[in-house]
Amino acid sequence: IQSTLQRDRDIDWIEENGRCLDNVYPKRSSLPQAGQGGFASRPLEKGEVVIPVPTLVQVTNREMLNVYKQGEAAPYSKQLLINYCFGHEDSSMVLCPATNANLINHCSMRMNEQVGECNPAKGPNAILRWATEFDPETSDWLKQSITTIDKRIKKGRRGLSFEVVALRNIAADEEIFLGEQILY
Repeated sequence: IQSTLQRDRDIDWIEENGRCLDNVYPKRSSLPQAGQGGFASRPLEKGEVVIPVPTLVQVTNREMLNVYKQGEAAPYSKQLLINYCFGHEDSSMVLCPATNANLINHCSMRMNEQVGECNPAKGPNAILRWATEFDPETSDWLKQSITTIDKRIKKGRRGLSFEVVALRNIAADEEIFLGEQILY
C-alpha cells in the first residue's frame, strides 16, 4: 500500500503547507453529561478555520460498525466509534475525524431552554463544512462514487476532509459548538 503521508518534510514545507491544530483544547463541557468539550485556545474570527478535519477512518459500509450477540442475526448496538464520526442517514459511508475536532459538541437551535453554555437563543458558534482551504483534493473526492473512494482508501490515499469554521467571533476559552446544518 502506497501512503500519501510522508515523514521527511522540512521546515519550509511545514511552514507553507502545515495547518494549526492547537486552536482547540479539551476541557469538561458545559453541557450536562457530555464529558469533554472543545474550547478555543485563542480568539477566533468569524469565517476563520477553527480546525482542519482530515478523516482518519472512512467506513464505506456503516453496517461494519454493527455489534452482534453471538448466534443472533440482528445487531443490538453500534460500535462506540460511530458517536465520534459523521455520516448521513441516506449514505452507507461514515467519516471519522483524525484531529481533536471530535471534542466539539453539538448545539441544537431546537432546544427550548439554555442547557449548559449551549444557549439556543445565541446559537452555535461553528459549522462543519467540506474542506476548502487546506485540502485542494476535496472537490475531486466529492465527485467520486463510494466504490471509487473505497478503492482509493485501500491504496493508501487520505480521503475526504472537513474543516470547522467560526460562524461568529469566538473568544479565547469559549466552548465551541457545531450547529445543526453540518455541511454546506
